Order: sequence, then structure tokens, then C-alpha cells
Amino acid sequence: MADGDHDNFTYDPTLWAAILFTVLYGIIWIVQTGQAIHYRTVFMWVMFVACALEFIGFLTRYVGRLSNIPVFQRKSDVYGQHRIIAIKQMTTLWPIVVSQTGLIVAPAFLAAQDYMIIGRVMSFVGKEYGYINHTKITKIFVGADIFAILTQAGGGSML
Repeated sequence: MADGDHDNFTYDPTLWAAILFTVLYGIIWIVQTGQAIHYRTVFMWVMFVACALEFIGFLTRYVGRLSNIPVFQRKSDVYGQHRIIAIKQMTTLWPIVVSQTGLIVAPAFLAAQDYMIIGRVMSFVGKEYGYINHTKITKIFVGADIFAILTQAGGGSML
């Protein structure tokens, strides 16, 4: 656990996880973009935004971890055992704000994509099998997701 009165995280973020998820979401982002262009699926732009936010969130977490290495390192820090330390300068706060906001907001975009797909499946199957019209379901859930995205972005930016 991170200790101290000025720590930005109450835990020690691991470097390998930030690198792993940056690479994974980067690959998914490229594959989704390629599939959207190849199959001309314009409605997949929401998935593109979600993957981009996850990629940027983990990338800035990685950058934030590297940019906060103390000037005077302890011997154990030399071998990569350092952690995110307290950020005392406002210029180095940006990686944490961007990382947390991106990682908090991205799942709402994924949920919006799910609701759009549900609407498309309902229109394919037939509206007689659903209680509500497929266009109304998409509008209701995507509207609620936009509200959730704005709320989460507001909360994430208060870091």
C-alpha cells in the first residue's frame, strides 16, 4: 500500500499491468477500427471511442508512473520497485487525471455500444418479440448512458 499524506493512489499501481493493458487495448482498438472500415459499420464508432479511452487511460497511467520517479532513488527503487509518489507539482498531475477519467468513462461507452447492438438485433428479429420498440430502447439507454458519461467525467475530473 502507498503511504503518506500526499499520495495520489492508495495502492501501488504495477508497471507490468499498465504495459499489458496498454498493448491489449491498443490491439483491440486497431482491430475494431479495421473491422469498422472493412465492413462499413458506422455504428461501431462508440466501440472505437471506448477502446481509445481505455488505451489512453492505461498509457497515461504508464507515463504517469514513469514521470513520477523521485530524483533521489533508494537502492530498491533502482530495480523497478518504485511506486507512484506524491505529486507536488501541478505540471505532473495531468497523467493521473487523464488516466482516471479515461478508465472511468470508457465502460459507459461500452454499455452504450451494447444497447445499440440490442436495438439492431431487435430490428432484425422483429419488433413483435419485444415489449418496447427497438428505436425507443436504443434512445432510452443511450440517453441514460450519455448522462452517466457526463456524471462520471465530472467526477473523474475532480481528482
